[in-house]
Amino acid sequence: MAVIKGYNKDVWSSEIYTSDNRYGRYQSHGSVHVMPYGKPANWGHTQAGWDWNRNPGTTTLHLPVNELESPKQSTVMVRSIEGISGSTSLLNRYGLFSFNHVEHAEGGLTGFDDTFRARKYVMASGDELYLVGNNITSNSPDVETTLFQISQRSGASININGKTITAENYTGSLRKGQWIIDDNGVGYYLVDGPSLQISRGEQESRHNKTKAITHGNFSTAWLPHGDRPVNEAYEYVMVMNATPTKMIAVKTSMDNGEYFRTLQSNVNKQVLFSVKDNLYGYTAYSDKGVSYAQGPLRFVNNTAVTLVQEHQNRLEVSISSPELYLNDTVAATPADYRLEFAGEWVLATPSEAISLSAAGGKTVIDISSTFGMASTFILCKPKTDCKVNKPIIPEPDTTPDLDISSSSGGSLNILTLIALMNFGLRRRPYN
Repeated sequence: MAVIKGYNKDVWSSEIYTSDNRYGRYQSHGSVHVMPYGKPANWGHTQAGWDWNRNPGTTTLHLPVNELESPKQSTVMVRSIEGISGSTSLLNRYGLFSFNHVEHAEGGLTGFDDTFRARKYVMASGDELYLVGNNITSNSPDVETTLFQISQRSGASININGKTITAENYTGSLRKGQWIIDDNGVGYYLVDGPSLQISRGEQESRHNKTKAITHGNFSTAWLPHGDRPVNEAYEYVMVMNATPTKMIAVKTSMDNGEYFRTLQSNVNKQVLFSVKDNLYGYTAYSDKGVSYAQGPLRFVNNTAVTLVQEHQNRLEVSISSPELYLNDTVAATPADYRLEFAGEWVLATPSEAISLSAAGGKTVIDISSTFGMASTFILCKPKTDCKVNKPIIPEPDTTPDLDISSSSGGSLNILTLIALMNFGLRRRPYN
């Protein structure tokens, strides 16, 4: 199972107490934890020697352990002041997670960096994840994204481009177009970004309660974004139950453009695409409305996380609000959406909760999302049997992207919801 987590203004990033979780500030920085079946310790998830800077999937400032500790002896539960963080799911098989990280030194907390920004995305398809990060910017000297951190154990090893590494101590690196399988059989194919750094060896850390020094041997891999990065980025694919044969097939498919793609990324939107599933993942950052040039969805009127799977005569759609619309005195209000699709469609199953009008070569849908939950529907071509047919492969968008580093405009001031997604990517236990 893969557990993916972010935070924002409504949900805090972690819970740090006087005698608990003293170093746990990065637990929600876009973490992607793969939790195999069984006891965590049996799969390398142990505390002794754990580097608290390197929760898998997170993009973080790598700090000395004394600086990483909470600056307050009392409770610290930091939330963001802006940013969209939400998720949606489709058909119990696909998911999209979007996280706009904006670090906030709440109440003048020392050791936090108000310049630290990152946008992170995960598209889930069956037993694979497509992970994209961009706009990684900070005035701090050591920023990185961790792929995995697993304590070493008897019989477990890593595999790098087909070569098995069993040694307790090892250092190496990978460039884009190469792959690695971790100690738990999860594969990582590096599409783009800085060279992946790999380490096997002893680590020194601190106990989260007592702060006593601990040691342990770990396998770790991370992407270094460097000193004071500006708009750094990464892109990689994770594969459950990976084998060298499977990873070679993933590499071939990615090299041929037959797997996952990023179709567009700018200040207002992000569009991911799974070629093999004909699945679009749309993230809208503007509450003024966002237009798209790729795939069947052409407009959404507010911040949203949307999945659309396209077939010749059928669209499967899921949309979620990335904001809870919480209020201290009244119940949360639904987010109302207007979506425009290319072509004229009808609802497969009419619903009082969905309004549809189709004319002039487009279809307009009015629908709501309550408390960040997914709203789903199916559209069909009129007078067809709505069967699933051969996927339609889109042409790449050639429109120049906007400068994603911009912090102006209403779209970047939207305060939104946390997302915690359990996609059911469960590994089978070893025989």
